[in-house]
Amino acid sequence: KPCWLEPTWPQTFSLFPSEGGGRCATLQAVALPAGPATRPVRTRGMRDPVEELAISDGPALPYEPPSSRPQVARVAESGTIGGDRSQPKVRAQPLHDLMRRRQIQPSFLDPCAAFRDITLGWLEEHGFQPTDEEEALLGAPDQKILKEGGFVWLAISGQGSAGCVALLRRGAVNATQAFGSPGGAVAWELARLGVRPEHRRQGVATLLVEALLRQYVEVARPGDVLYVELPRNLEAPRALFEGLGFEEVPFGEPLAPNAGSIPPPEVRMVYRGSMALRAQARQEAAAP
Repeated sequence: KPCWLEPTWPQTFSLFPSEGGGRCATLQAVALPAGPATRPVRTRGMRDPVEELAISDGPALPYEPPSSRPQVARVAESGTIGGDRSQPKVRAQPLHDLMRRRQIQPSFLDPCAAFRDITLGWLEEHGFQPTDEEEALLGAPDQKILKEGGFVWLAISGQGSAGCVALLRRGAVNATQAFGSPGGAVAWELARLGVRPEHRRQGVATLLVEALLRQYVEVARPGDVLYVELPRNLEAPRALFEGLGFEEVPFGEPLAPNAGSIPPPEVRMVYRGSMALRAQARQEAAAP
């Protein structure tokens, strides 16, 4: 029968029947060399002894405790709205964590290559060619984005990628001049949002942007500004951003040094979400 596994780390494991009653077994844990392996396991107190125990050096996926939130919230969070429920759930994960996982598990997807493929696929779909600057950024997002203080998130479905988004720290943009922010404020750009065609209309873009917004709220300081620039004919992304707390502001000139080329932006939207509440909470916490 199926059994629950209760570890008593580091030396023993106890197996309990999933249904009430019955007898349990104690397993002796042993250290094994790297790589999948099986060893005979001695058991005590179990009617049907376990012959072998399979052990793998693959990294464990993070444990997800049962959620008490409504089902609609859980579905929206996993990015499966309107999708095939038989397919793997889609989860947003930071590029840095995925790169570490690939170091441990070389058979896992290359997250940097996935980021490049998704972005280039979106550009090709809309008839654009990447500039030299874009090629350099997509070729090394860990160097061109992460080391510059930015972040990249990928949507992962099973062992494959479903979409991506980037949070760019635009240190060269004068946030005071462009947005009227206080001195010393930093401008952040939401960019490279793309979803593979087979994963569209399933909530993946919303999942990615929500992950990016949580990241922004963690790293930004009061006065910082988050913006996104996009072509006017992209109605679906505009509606998505509006629903998540962005509002359109006068465009003026492109802010990023390589903006205006792929594709040329015509609309600028600024995030008006929870930063004001976060700043207020900080002030209240600092008050005597």
